[in-house]
Amino acid sequence: MDRVIDRVVEVEKTREIVREIEVSVSPKTTTEWTSVLDELTARIDTGRVYARDLPVLAPAMERLVAAYNRRHTHPS
Repeated sequence: MDRVIDRVVEVEKTREIVREIEVSVSPKTTTEWTSVLDELTARIDTGRVYARDLPVLAPAMERLVAAYNRRHTHPS
């Protein structure tokens, strides 16, 4: 005698998904700032900053150098 048995089987599968999300965090220590400036230097040197973007960076870099020079020559 043949019998057909219908039965619903529910299977729950869990998946762990790991995603890397870049989060912008402002440097707080001198070491962190040095790292950020070194990274910018490397990106400029290796062409990872387009030449067309260099004029956009120039004013901020000029302000940075001017501020450094003021502080370095007249420390508080």
